[in-house]
Amino acid sequence: MYRPNRLALCNNCTEPTVSILNPKPRPSNLTIFPNPVKAVLNYNIEGRTSIQLAVYDFAGKRLRLFKNQPAEGRVDLSELPTGVYLFEASDGKAWSQTKKFIRVNE
Repeated sequence: MYRPNRLALCNNCTEPTVSILNPKPRPSNLTIFPNPVKAVLNYNIEGRTSIQLAVYDFAGKRLRLFKNQPAEGRVDLSELPTGVYLFEASDGKAWSQTKKFIRVNE
């Protein structure tokens, strides 16, 4: 049973109202490794079948897009310069998850 950390009660409402201020975080089911990565980044997404993957720099620019990927696989990132990036997995609907990774020289 989920028990929120705090509840907010509405004092000026005509009907009783309860709001959850700290919703339970969704469990993380995206795994990436190794991190830092030299060339090939492995990923695993539990509970998904076909997904879309994207790599962004920290300015928010999308650098790579991989459509219709399996839930477990690997992507070659050897052409990226060294730096810090974001790896996003999405089902194209409501679910998406993002992880930070570091690209280093071989």
